[in-house]
Amino acid sequence: MGSPGVVLTLLCVSTAAIERQPIGSDEVFALTVSDWQSAAAPFVLQGTLTRMNDGLSVRMEGHWQAQASCDRCLRAVTVAIGGETTALTTEGALGETWLPVVDQEIDLTPLVEEIEILSWPTKVLCADDCRGLCPTCGQDLNQKRCLCAEVLPPGPFDQLRDLLGKDD
Repeated sequence: MGSPGVVLTLLCVSTAAIERQPIGSDEVFALTVSDWQSAAAPFVLQGTLTRMNDGLSVRMEGHWQAQASCDRCLRAVTVAIGGETTALTTEGALGETWLPVVDQEIDLTPLVEEIEILSWPTKVLCADDCRGLCPTCGQDLNQKRCLCAEVLPPGPFDQLRDLLGKDD
């Protein structure tokens, strides 16, 4: 099964300018991310910091192409990842995401991870009709048929298969 990548660096945005602005002010940011492990190419995160009475609100959006393996045949597959998320810099209501401000910077890594995890497909396939690998010999059944499928191994339903074969 394909899985989200592990990030190697922090993705930080500065809060220095917005903290000097009046309540209700917005500051737009954009970050180019070039070293996200699952990303096939660099991508841009866009967002807005909003100054509130008791901290900042962060709204962020990102879309990128991730590298994965087909869950059936293990071929390399490109998966579209993306979405939007929000967070606060102070602990809010139960269930809200919040991010600490450290040295006038907010680490956006948890938000990127959230977008990736929530938008990762439950089943990564190279094609809807992917036939996968032969469980006996490992042949990619999308490329050619193997002889293993013609000879079924003994199984718990052999007697049922025999009964069904006699009725035909």
